[in-house]
Amino acid sequence: MEHETHKQIFIKTWGFLHDKNAKKIGVWGMGGAGKTTIMSEINNRPVKGSSQFNCIIWVEMSKDLKKVQQDIAVKLGLTFQEADDTRARVSKLLEAFNRKKTFALILDDVGNHSLLKKLEFMC
Repeated sequence: MEHETHKQIFIKTWGFLHDKNAKKIGVWGMGGAGKTTIMSEINNRPVKGSSQFNCIIWVEMSKDLKKVQQDIAVKLGLTFQEADDTRARVSKLLEAFNRKKTFALILDDVGNHSLLKKLEFMC
């Protein structure tokens, strides 16, 4: 089986990101395969002009979903109040996502699919 090069994987992933039918894209592989490097290149691409996204948000996944929400909020320029419960945080994130209209949310180092499912519910 032929292995794809770093450049081929980047081009394929970039293409998926620009497919209007794609809502979620998963990039997985063994540690050290270059997943984070490829996603870093995508994250560092200029948003204006050549991209369909108004913003690209990169956060590291954590078992603490409140921390993940907080990290996303910071990238969106939001602040949560200490008294905000899960529902209030979700509401604020959804409002911010709706204002952005088009965005790419990159979650690095997911590792656990059940955490991703919980985050989908919370965002």
